[in-house]
Amino acid sequence: MTKYGLRTWVILLTLAPTVLVSLLLGSYFTVTRYEQLELQLVKDGTNIIEPLTIAAEQGLITNDREKLMRLLSVTHRKHSPAIRSITVFTPDHEVFVSSNFHRQFDSLRLNAGEQIPDATDIEYDYDNNSILFRAPILSSEKQYTGLPPAAIGYLTLQLDSSPTMLNQHRAAFYTFLIVLLGISVCMVFTIRLVRKVTKPITEMVHGIDNIRKGKLETRLGGQHIGELDDLKNGLNAMAKSIAEYHLEMQNNIEQATSDLRQTLEQIEIQNVELDLAKRRAQEAARVKTEFLANMSHELRTPLNGVLGFSRQLLKTSLTTSQYDQVMTIDNSAKNLLGIINDILDLSKLEAGKLTLEQVPFILRDAVDEVMQLLAPTAHHKGIDFAFIIDNKVPDDLLGDALRIKQVITNLVGNAIKFTEQGSVTLRISVEQVRGDNVCLKLEVKDTGVGISDEQQQALFQAFAQADASISRRFGGTGLGLVITKRLLAEMDGDIGLESQLHQGSYFWCTLCCRLSPIALGDHAQSEMLAGKTALIYEPQAYSMESLETPMHGWLMNVTPCRSKQQWQSLLKRNVKYDYVIVAIDEFDSNQLQTQLQALTYITRHAVLLSAVSSQHEIGHLENYQGMFVSHLRKPLVSNRLLAALQRMTRTTKAFPLNQQALERSEKMAMKVLAVDDNPANLKLIVTLLKEKVTQVAMANNGEQAIEMAAEESFDIIFMDIQMPNVDGVTATQTIRQGEFNQHTPVVAVTAHALPEEKANLLASGMDDYLTKPIEEHLLDSILQHWYRFNQQKQQSKELCHPLIDWQQALNQAGGRADLAKEMLQLLIESLPESRDAIEQAWQAQDNATLKAQVHRLHGACCYAGIPKLKSVVGTLERLLKEQHSQQDVEPEYFELMDLLAQLIDSPPPGLVDSNTTVASA
Repeated sequence: MTKYGLRTWVILLTLAPTVLVSLLLGSYFTVTRYEQLELQLVKDGTNIIEPLTIAAEQGLITNDREKLMRLLSVTHRKHSPAIRSITVFTPDHEVFVSSNFHRQFDSLRLNAGEQIPDATDIEYDYDNNSILFRAPILSSEKQYTGLPPAAIGYLTLQLDSSPTMLNQHRAAFYTFLIVLLGISVCMVFTIRLVRKVTKPITEMVHGIDNIRKGKLETRLGGQHIGELDDLKNGLNAMAKSIAEYHLEMQNNIEQATSDLRQTLEQIEIQNVELDLAKRRAQEAARVKTEFLANMSHELRTPLNGVLGFSRQLLKTSLTTSQYDQVMTIDNSAKNLLGIINDILDLSKLEAGKLTLEQVPFILRDAVDEVMQLLAPTAHHKGIDFAFIIDNKVPDDLLGDALRIKQVITNLVGNAIKFTEQGSVTLRISVEQVRGDNVCLKLEVKDTGVGISDEQQQALFQAFAQADASISRRFGGTGLGLVITKRLLAEMDGDIGLESQLHQGSYFWCTLCCRLSPIALGDHAQSEMLAGKTALIYEPQAYSMESLETPMHGWLMNVTPCRSKQQWQSLLKRNVKYDYVIVAIDEFDSNQLQTQLQALTYITRHAVLLSAVSSQHEIGHLENYQGMFVSHLRKPLVSNRLLAALQRMTRTTKAFPLNQQALERSEKMAMKVLAVDDNPANLKLIVTLLKEKVTQVAMANNGEQAIEMAAEESFDIIFMDIQMPNVDGVTATQTIRQGEFNQHTPVVAVTAHALPEEKANLLASGMDDYLTKPIEEHLLDSILQHWYRFNQQKQQSKELCHPLIDWQQALNQAGGRADLAKEMLQLLIESLPESRDAIEQAWQAQDNATLKAQVHRLHGACCYAGIPKLKSVVGTLERLLKEQHSQQDVEPEYFELMDLLAQLIDSPPPGLVDSNTTVASA
């Protein structure tokens, strides 16, 4: 085998790859360019012909050759260098129109009997240097019917491929020149490389080979040009130090490996520790939740007795000292309960277990309830305490009223706590309305101590307070604002504040509710007050605004009076007013009598306003020398003021101011069973129940409750949950199996406050839920609810009739059973007269009178809960309005007569006595 030298190999190995790569690249780019040009021509043809087939459809369908000719001519001129002709053929291969008429149509059209292609077809004519494109013209009508589109013709496009071929040949020629030039340049540089580099490189290769073999003493000699000499010196230096570097590198590698191994071991240990810590934290959270639930029960149980009996003591006759001591006990217990509730709420929020209810409530009543609870503290300090609700704020809402009241209590309570003089105001307005969602904005402003910038940073952190020092003046857990912020976040709201030290604070928050689809109460109508005159004496600015705002919304003419001098001046003028509203806290008893005497000359209706802690006890005062007097407590909600004004307008004789309170104070005719194993709690709930219902029985445990329920029936049962031997849930399930109390509502009484506890109890068969400590108003609410429920159930039984839907009647009467029964009674009483009038008009063929009587009966049926009668009479009325003849409406007429006969001859049993009484009267 012939052995070639380095020079030969360098030339061969340098030129051979270069020539090969040059040829390959040249061939590749030549072929690629050839294909690109050809593909571009095809793409251009496709882009021209496919839109033309769509545009040609209408002209081919309407046989509009002129329009189609213009389209083809414009396209031909636009692409004239490339297009030879554009021709449209009919389905039978006849020329319909062409942009360039010539004799070669046979080469363009399809052969006779050949199928029109479903898509664009391409044909190359290398003899004539052209490309033919044929595309079907499809009908778009069948596309909307779900059938495949049909071809109504086809279009042929002939493109000239000569320019493309010229470009392809030119590209091949240029590529050949470039490859030839590249090879020549490479040859020149290769020869120079051989001359200048080959020999020194050969020497260096030998030297490096020796070093590679471990001959570190190898050195290179001779003089070389430029960098080759530097390379020689570098190789010599490398050979000298490579042994030292090799040893040092080995040591470093071993050290790095050892450090990495230790690091990995530490990371593994930390991962194990983190996993264990996570498990401990999860277990601690679970234990904390259970602990809070148990502690809630253990703390609430004795607090129930303390709060309950302290409030019972307050109802008795006490000396001043005894009253103060009992009030101290009551306040201390309420403060402790508040702390417990705050801690539980924070725990539920952190655990994500707080669920907001979506129940209907009346906003103004909810706010009024909170403000009345906070009012004594505010009035004791002598500050101007008021809340102002914009007239645009809706009253009937759907949301969690308890949590909204908690937010208001926290914000307003803090404002009162940190304000010694000045004012505390709450404003509520509508922030945004989106469909049935309404976003409310609450603003609380006070003139208290204020909050510095540093204190504001930690204000919304748990257990943080503006003043956390030992000598701080104000108490609290520091959880109120944290809970408030998180509750607002749950209600899609936010909270913020603006404050400066010693200049008061301004808190604002937003929350979202839904509009209630039904009216929640008997909202008093204000139309009767429009145009009435009113004089208001209220020296406190915000309290005056809280009165003026709703009265302006009622379109009343209001004269405000903010000073005693102005008040006395107005009294002396003897100007008559429909209503006079007076804040009486600044008057003593003698001055009050003088003011009342003066009011008799200017009005017949006076409203006296006083603080909760007022010295005046005038609740008994209803009529003063012919002047009707109403007494209201501050701060005042618009609903209470409106009801008082209307009550005075409609009535001239004296009656109790708080009629609803008197109604509630009357005992309800109910037999109630109370069950509790704790003697103090049992005694408390029995004491409270005896004030509200006629009969109360008690059981000391679950077994005794089961025995009593097996012998007699009860209207409602209050069942303690945690009892020895037989717990409340088991006792309830056993009672349900008995004969007398299968459907008796059972109310769970428990000290557990977690929401899942309530859900579990209701799912286990309980009908309602009452937490300890027992709040008297909640107990009263539950009794009222089930008392009305029993009454409605009894009414439903009494008014049982195949044509009457009692539930619909209740819904149409706003849930008022007495009103629903009255509407039914009035309708039943009017049916004989309506039947006779309709029958007479039918016999006389008096369609006008017949239509009027049917319309009258239809209107009466809309609010009485008789759906079948309403449907039939509505159908008859519609047919009569459409001018149908009596013969056409005979089926509806006779069906109406049959229904009227059923109701008249066999009225509901619950209405028989009243009908008889009315008829005899």
